[in-house]
Amino acid sequence: MNMKKTISPLIKIGLLINTAIIIIERFVTPISNWIAMPLLIAGIVLVIMGGLEDKKEKQK
Repeated sequence: MNMKKTISPLIKIGLLINTAIIIIERFVTPISNWIAMPLLIAGIVLVIMGGLEDKKEKQK
């Protein structure tokens, strides 16, 4: 059996949002807090939801 671990799409999207914000903030241009904070919080929430989703699938 080939047991390949798959990563939840929610985790991928959350990490992509967070990395994009950090890279843009560091190397391109400063981002206002009123734009960056909601996006970072949304990214963190997606990562947490993806992690919880994986745990539910493992328990079944």
